[in-house]
Amino acid sequence: MTALENCIADSMEESMQPYIRSDEYQKPKAAINQKIIAFRKGLSEAQQKEFNQIIDSMDDVHAKFTSKAYVYGVVNGIALREQIL
Repeated sequence: MTALENCIADSMEESMQPYIRSDEYQKPKAAINQKIIAFRKGLSEAQQKEFNQIIDSMDDVHAKFTSKAYVYGVVNGIALREQIL
Protein backbone atom coordinates (compact mmCIF):
# COMPACT_ATOMS: atom_id res chain seq x y z
CA MET A 1 0.00 0.00 0.00
CA THR A 2 1.25 3.48 -0.78
CA ALA A 3 1.49 6.23 1.83
CA LEU A 4 -1.66 7.81 0.41
CA GLU A 5 -3.55 4.53 0.63
CA ASN A 6 -2.40 4.05 4.23
CA CYS A 7 -3.55 7.56 5.12
CA ILE A 8 -6.94 6.95 3.51
CA ALA A 9 -7.38 3.57 5.23
CA ASP A 10 -6.48 5.10 8.60
CA SER A 11 -9.14 7.77 8.18
CA MET A 12 -11.92 5.30 7.30
CA GLU A 13 -13.07 4.49 10.83
CA GLU A 14 -13.19 8.15 11.81
CA SER A 15 -15.14 9.15 8.73
CA MET A 16 -17.59 6.26 9.24
CA GLN A 17 -18.40 7.11 12.89
CA PRO A 18 -21.73 8.82 12.14
CA TYR A 19 -22.91 5.70 10.29
CA ILE A 20 -21.51 3.32 12.91
CA ARG A 21 -23.46 5.20 15.60
CA SER A 22 -26.68 5.32 13.53
CA ASP A 23 -29.75 3.15 14.06
CA GLU A 24 -29.40 2.06 10.44
CA TYR A 25 -26.20 0.23 11.44
CA GLN A 26 -26.81 -0.49 15.13
CA LYS A 27 -30.21 -2.19 14.86
CA PRO A 28 -29.24 -4.89 12.33
CA LYS A 29 -25.93 -5.41 14.11
CA ALA A 30 -27.72 -5.93 17.44
CA ALA A 31 -30.16 -8.37 15.81
CA ILE A 32 -27.29 -10.40 14.34
CA ASN A 33 -25.46 -10.42 17.68
CA GLN A 34 -28.60 -11.72 19.42
CA LYS A 35 -28.85 -14.55 16.88
CA ILE A 36 -25.17 -15.41 17.36
CA ILE A 37 -25.59 -15.46 21.15
CA ALA A 38 -28.67 -17.69 20.92
CA PHE A 39 -26.96 -20.07 18.48
CA ARG A 40 -23.77 -20.23 20.54
CA LYS A 41 -25.75 -21.34 23.63
CA GLY A 42 -26.59 -24.61 21.89
CA LEU A 43 -22.94 -25.47 21.24
CA SER A 44 -20.45 -27.31 23.38
CA GLU A 45 -17.46 -25.38 24.72
CA ALA A 46 -15.21 -26.74 21.96
CA GLN A 47 -17.80 -25.88 19.32
CA GLN A 48 -18.15 -22.37 20.76
CA LYS A 49 -14.40 -21.83 20.42
CA GLU A 50 -14.44 -23.08 16.84
CA PHE A 51 -17.50 -20.96 16.05
CA ASN A 52 -15.76 -17.91 17.52
CA GLN A 53 -12.74 -18.57 15.30
CA ILE A 54 -14.98 -18.83 12.25
CA ILE A 55 -16.78 -15.58 13.09
CA ASP A 56 -13.45 -13.82 13.77
CA SER A 57 -12.05 -15.04 10.44
CA MET A 58 -15.14 -13.83 8.60
CA ASP A 59 -14.90 -10.46 10.34
CA ASP A 60 -11.23 -10.16 9.34
CA VAL A 61 -11.99 -10.92 5.69
CA HIS A 62 -14.91 -8.46 5.61
CA ALA A 63 -12.86 -5.75 7.34
CA LYS A 64 -10.02 -6.13 4.84
CA PHE A 65 -12.44 -6.02 1.92
CA THR A 66 -14.17 -2.94 3.33
CA SER A 67 -10.88 -1.15 3.90
CA LYS A 68 -9.66 -1.96 0.37
CA ALA A 69 -12.98 -0.88 -1.15
CA TYR A 70 -12.85 2.42 0.74
CA VAL A 71 -9.28 3.10 -0.39
CA TYR A 72 -10.04 2.18 -4.00
CA GLY A 73 -13.16 4.35 -3.96
CA VAL A 74 -11.27 7.38 -2.70
CA VAL A 75 -8.27 6.86 -5.01
CA ASN A 76 -10.51 6.25 -8.03
CA GLY A 77 -12.63 9.27 -7.08
CA ILE A 78 -9.53 11.46 -6.96
CA ALA A 79 -8.37 10.11 -10.34
CA LEU A 80 -11.79 10.68 -11.89
CA ARG A 81 -11.94 14.20 -10.50
CA GLU A 82 -8.54 14.98 -12.03
CA GLN A 83 -9.75 13.66 -15.40
CA ILE A 84 -12.88 15.81 -15.27
CA LEU A 85 -11.06 18.97 -14.25
